[in-house]
Amino acid sequence: MKGKRVDIFWGLMLVFMGGLFLTRNLGIVPDLSPILWSFLFMAASIGFFASYFIKGKEQWWWLFPALGSASIAVIIWLAEAGIDGAFMGTMVLWSAAIPFFMAYFQDRKANWWALIPGWVTAVIGGIILFENALSDELIGAMIMVGIALPFLFVYLSNRKHWWALIPTYVMGVLAVIILLSNSVSGELVGALFMFATALPFFVIYLLRHEQRWALIPTYVLGVLGLVVLFSSGVRGEFVGAMFMFALALPFFILYLSGKLYWWALIPAGILSSIGLIALLSGFMSTEGWQGRLLGVLLFLGMSATFGVLWLQRQRTPTEWAKYPAVGLAIAALLVMVLGEHTEILSAIVLIAIGAWLIIENGRRPKLKG
Repeated sequence: MKGKRVDIFWGLMLVFMGGLFLTRNLGIVPDLSPILWSFLFMAASIGFFASYFIKGKEQWWWLFPALGSASIAVIIWLAEAGIDGAFMGTMVLWSAAIPFFMAYFQDRKANWWALIPGWVTAVIGGIILFENALSDELIGAMIMVGIALPFLFVYLSNRKHWWALIPTYVMGVLAVIILLSNSVSGELVGALFMFATALPFFVIYLLRHEQRWALIPTYVLGVLGLVVLFSSGVRGEFVGAMFMFALALPFFILYLSGKLYWWALIPAGILSSIGLIALLSGFMSTEGWQGRLLGVLLFLGMSATFGVLWLQRQRTPTEWAKYPAVGLAIAALLVMVLGEHTEILSAIVLIAIGAWLIIENGRRPKLKG
C-alpha cells in the first residue's frame, strides 16, 4: 500500500511538472527565478529520499534522482552566489556514483556489475578537480586507466568474467594513444584506436569459433577505423551515413540468416534510419520545413522497422511491436505538426506518464471470488 501511495504521489508530481513546463513553453506563466528552481529541486530531492526509505533500501535506484536533484539545487544556488569551479562537475558525477556503490555493498555477489559504473564515474569526478594542474593528455590517460581498473578487478575477482579483459585492454590502449596524440595526426590516432579495439574481439573468434558474435564488433570497429582514417577528405554528413549503414549491415545479415535472429532487425532498421537522415542532411537544410521533414522521416523509418516485425508475428514473438510502431508514427506526426515547438512534446509525455501512474495505481484491487 505504501508503494502505491509513493507511485501516486510521483504521478501527481509528474503531471504538475509537465503542466509547469507546458504552460512555460506556451508563455502562459513566466520563467521561474533560479532561486525558486533551486528550492524546487531540493524539495524533489527530499521527496526522492523519502521514497527511497519508504520503498525499501534495496530499491537503491531512488538515490539517483535524490542525489541528482540535490546537486542541481546546490549548483543553482552557488551559481547565483557567484561561486563557480570544477568541483561542481565533481559534485554531479559523485552524486551519480554513490547509488552504484550502495548497490554493490548491499549485495556484492549479485550487484558486482555496479562497481564498474560507480568506480568510473567517481574517478572521472575526482580527476576533474585537477584539470588545471595536469595536461590534457595526462588527464585523458588517467581517465582511461581509471575506467580499466574496475574491469580488471571484476576479472580478478571471478575468472568466469573473462569478457572484462576486453574493456581493460581497450582502455589501456586508449591511454597509450592519448599520451602519444601530440606526435601523430588525429585521424591516425582514431583509426589506430578502432583497430586496436577490434583486435581482442577477433582473437576471441579465432580461439572460439562458436563465439560468432565477436565478428560483429570486429567488423564494426574495423569499419569505423577506416571511416576515421579517411574522414578528412569526406564531408561529415557522408562519413556519418557511411558509418551508420556499415553498422546496420551485419545486423541485416544476421536477421536474414534465420528466424531466431528476428531481433537483429531492430538495430538494423534504427541504424539505417539514422544513416538515411545523415545522408539526406548532406543535401538538405536541417532547419525550417526541410529539418522538420528529416525528423519525420527518422521517426517513420524507425516506426516501419517495428511495423515489419509486427507483420511477422505469426512466426516470431513480435506481437508487442505494434506499440512502438504506432508510438513512433505518432511522434512523426507530432514533429510534422509542431515543427520547431517540439519541446511541447516532452511536457505532453510527462503528463501522459504521470496520468498513467495515477490511474494504474489508483485502481481498487479486484475482489477474488
